Amino acid sequence: MKARANNRDAMKHENRRHVLSIIGRRSVSRIELAKETRLSQAAITEITSELLSEGIVIETGKQNDSAAPGRKPISLDLNAAWGTVLGINIEREYYEIGLLNIGGGFITDVIRLDADQSPEAALDSMTAAANSLLADNGADRSRIIGLGVIAPGPVDASDGVILNPINFDAWHGYRLKEAMESRFPYRVYVQHNATAFIYMENLLNNVSRHENFALFAINDGIGFGLVLNGQVYTGARNINCEIAHTSVNANGRLCACGNLGCLEAYASIRAVMHDIQRVKKDVADWRCFIDLAHRNDPLCIKLLDQQAGYLAHSIINLNNMLELDAVVITGQGAYRGELLLEFIRKHVDGRVQPNRSPLVIENSGISENIGVTAAGTIVIDQLFNKDLYAEITLERRANKEQCL
Repeated sequence: MKARANNRDAMKHENRRHVLSIIGRRSVSRIELAKETRLSQAAITEITSELLSEGIVIETGKQNDSAAPGRKPISLDLNAAWGTVLGINIEREYYEIGLLNIGGGFITDVIRLDADQSPEAALDSMTAAANSLLADNGADRSRIIGLGVIAPGPVDASDGVILNPINFDAWHGYRLKEAMESRFPYRVYVQHNATAFIYMENLLNNVSRHENFALFAINDGIGFGLVLNGQVYTGARNINCEIAHTSVNANGRLCACGNLGCLEAYASIRAVMHDIQRVKKDVADWRCFIDLAHRNDPLCIKLLDQQAGYLAHSIINLNNMLELDAVVITGQGAYRGELLLEFIRKHVDGRVQPNRSPLVIENSGISENIGVTAAGTIVIDQLFNKDLYAEITLERRANKEQCL
């Protein structure tokens, strides 16, 4: 009997998590929830009643469906103010801190700090900035459900350890989760930045709506994420997939990782800027480069097309192996990104297997404060798709009982 009760509780927990994950993505009626989850109307009523009583879900009126006769169903929406998330984005050149609601919307402006020489000094600066941000905005610290921290990879997300990212030597082997937990009284989740980008895209960006897609974060390096059958794939050891250091030229440039001809050595912003500045030293940054390409500067057009060709090489290989629905481009490379997309599509067209479905290649619909949004998203994912909601509701109920 005890085993049966445990199984029943586990099933109820899983069903509630499934319902919450759907409501977290979009406004939906109870009827639609029943159809999508294949749960009974009675089960949906029980689950949504609990979510409403806990305040994480709200009713937002009747759906506008003039074609449907009879009584209109009531919509259920996420109550974004139910909890607050602290997000920290660690980059090689700077750090960013911001506060988000559980819908991924910003509560505060993002603070940006210049990078420090040592991890300890960096974390001291981040801690001071985060505490200042909380105080200045009158944030209710009891409503903070977690701290999400992202950093260049590879990162062991399970243990919260930065492993050995290229050009990030001071942080090699750094136990980031432990260090953050010693400074903040919140649950701490650490993730590789590119993996966090794919969580963000999968969870918050309803523009894409793809079940199987890859994400390329084009910055000074090239981050990569993968969603298969609607689930983020992070590899067997939760250290993330890697495409930047796969070879696109077997006899090519020596990469900082020690491999020859890596994609990152040809198609990252650092690589393209190196190539353009050998000839045009006045092209100061990526935006300047792209602006010149839009003005049909011949060399900039040539190098952008060359970058697109290398990216297309990797995209074609991926698609032939995995049969993707889409590839999403994000990061600095998405600035005025339609021109790069146009070149990538030109190189991809006609080179994928003929029996494949058309491959969508698009920019992310999320373009502002990407790093901090992604950091916050790894906490929001814990809320919708893991066990964080159950943990928090139990804690809040216990606190209420203590106050009575």
